[in-house]
Amino acid sequence: MKKKLRTYHILQGIGLLLLVVAFFSEVYFLNHYTDIKRFKKSLRSNENQADRTLEALKSIEFFENIKASELPSNLQSGISYFVYEDKELVYWSNNLINVPEVFENNFYNRDLLKLNNGYYAVRKKFYLNRNYIALIPIYYEYNTHNSYLKNAFQPNLKPLFQTNLSLDSEQGEFISNKEGKYLFSLVQTDKLGTNDAICIFIAVLYLWGVLFLASYFIVILKLFKTRKQFVVISGLVGGILLLRFIMLYFRVPFSVQCFVLWVIIGSIRSEFSS
Repeated sequence: MKKKLRTYHILQGIGLLLLVVAFFSEVYFLNHYTDIKRFKKSLRSNENQADRTLEALKSIEFFENIKASELPSNLQSGISYFVYEDKELVYWSNNLINVPEVFENNFYNRDLLKLNNGYYAVRKKFYLNRNYIALIPIYYEYNTHNSYLKNAFQPNLKPLFQTNLSLDSEQGEFISNKEGKYLFSLVQTDKLGTNDAICIFIAVLYLWGVLFLASYFIVILKLFKTRKQFVVISGLVGGILLLRFIMLYFRVPFSVQCFVLWVIIGSIRSEFSS
């Protein structure tokens, strides 16, 4: 009997573990706050990378006929780099975007640049008689659309929720560069804009967690000798489902959700250990 109960408690533990993993995965992936936080962190990482590369480019004396081995190793990251010497363009890392061949202060004197194929965050440095420019892709926007050209955020910035870029600082979430200057705003909807892989993963975790707990409840219910015990456990399971629905519907804060989850787990353990 003790061995059977130990097996049943293992089922309970596995079920609870899967539900906890599913819960925290849902909170982390399918949450507006963490979605924006990830976006800001990725943008800051891109800015830091661009600044480091610009510093590395400053150490190059001549760009004419320069070999690839003499260039910084991270130039293929999607960020575009340009070097102007005496206002003349002497180096560009790729041909993906069009920029002036003669340096124009008015053109680069912005923190967010709108070009023919989208929006770019501008990083720049000046050294001796040279201007070093890095353009970080934020959002690709095209006049024509096909299977190759689609309006979308740069891949490592792409939010999980469907998101619009706005230049109105009064809308959505304020996005700034590392110096704190306003770049743009993110206006999010409640619809997930990513593929369904994350949703399927979380749903499978919930499903297996519920199946393990259901198996445990079915076996335990067979051992109950009184209707009172059956009513208590049934009420507990129904209460868990109701609380989860309320938390999702009313968007209960993450800290409160964690507290409720902790109370529920403690209640289940105390009920079955008694």
